[in-house]
Amino acid sequence: MATYNGSRFLSQQLASIAAQSRLPDELVVSDDCSTDDTLAIVRQFAANTDFPVRVYVNDQNSGVSLNFQHAIQEATGDILLLCDQDDVWNSEKIQRVEDYFVGSPETALVFHDVNVVDENLVPLGYTSWDRLGFGTRDQQRVVDGFGFDVLLQHCFVAGATLAFRSCFKSFVLPIPALCFYDTWITMVIAAIANVSIIPEQLAAYRQHRQQVMGGERKGLLRMWREARRDVSADYFYGLTNQYDVLRQRVIESCCALESWVLPMIDAKRRLCLVRAKMRLRPSLRYFLILRELCTGRYHRYAHGWKTVALDMVV
Repeated sequence: MATYNGSRFLSQQLASIAAQSRLPDELVVSDDCSTDDTLAIVRQFAANTDFPVRVYVNDQNSGVSLNFQHAIQEATGDILLLCDQDDVWNSEKIQRVEDYFVGSPETALVFHDVNVVDENLVPLGYTSWDRLGFGTRDQQRVVDGFGFDVLLQHCFVAGATLAFRSCFKSFVLPIPALCFYDTWITMVIAAIANVSIIPEQLAAYRQHRQQVMGGERKGLLRMWREARRDVSADYFYGLTNQYDVLRQRVIESCCALESWVLPMIDAKRRLCLVRAKMRLRPSLRYFLILRELCTGRYHRYAHGWKTVALDMVV
């Protein structure tokens, strides 16, 4: 668990962990220099629970990705479940995750769905997978062993929904400064091993103003504004750099890499580079879009015609 000024909702999350049908072997908490009552809440919980709770405090504020990295480094279990400070777990979550790994020894990482709720835990009427458009077709592709293909098209896995075998810690750590921790962990492991899903809502994902990354549905105007911000040339150059780093880590991590992995990373990187270029040179926009359509990269590494339409107008 990574914490930072989470006192408002932390007690409910801790209570949901203590109420698990299969208790954790340990809870590792990394705190990012909280200035509220977060540490007091965690330490009081640790003094009254039936499993070990180890608390670490960063020397300085490090940000969410490094905070999770510190927690992962200190964890000793065979299976690591990442945990936000403001959600509420289903009482069967740990048991369901453990059962999946036991029954599927070839699986290195698994992720599940969550119900999206408001700050008072009132359901908002949709799940995270609903909001992200992760439908039955893509779910089946992940189950069938094409997880890297699906996630390279759009890596949407939230950290609080994933679990992975600790033997992969050395591959995913350290987490590069330019990458989100959950995207990085998911993509590295998906490139070198099998990933899968548990198609159940195993937690309540709380939507509130203080969280770092949200899961709310958005109106058209807000979506348009965010699209303009998130498809700038700088944004795509940033993605290009991330895929460079991913490529290098994958090469360093695996001596028996599947032959298709690096060409796929290169193709995704190329699409990002072209999308950056068309924003710097608008006169080439339609030529570049047509060329990318002919290569098939829009449909394999983005959202097909939806991405084409976005690139034509933003």
